[in-house]
Amino acid sequence: MDPQYTRDSPFGRWLADRAAEAQTLDGLLPDPGVAPSSAERWAVCETALIHHRVGFPLGPPLAHQVADLLHVDMWDVVDAFQQR
Repeated sequence: MDPQYTRDSPFGRWLADRAAEAQTLDGLLPDPGVAPSSAERWAVCETALIHHRVGFPLGPPLAHQVADLLHVDMWDVVDAFQQR
């Protein structure tokens, strides 16, 4: 069973939507063994969401990790994170 994404904020909904899109893109990879697990993707997204909720900065390492796992540009992650 895939982990459930928290959708109680605009950033949470953005993460959940991008994660669903990334899951679809993972299915198109020529070698599905290189795709991250859904648990790994969820854990990183949940970490970013917790940072957002408590007011911690996103930080470049976490922004890059989220972007890599969601197959999006890091600046899209930063923009979505900054939306309050």
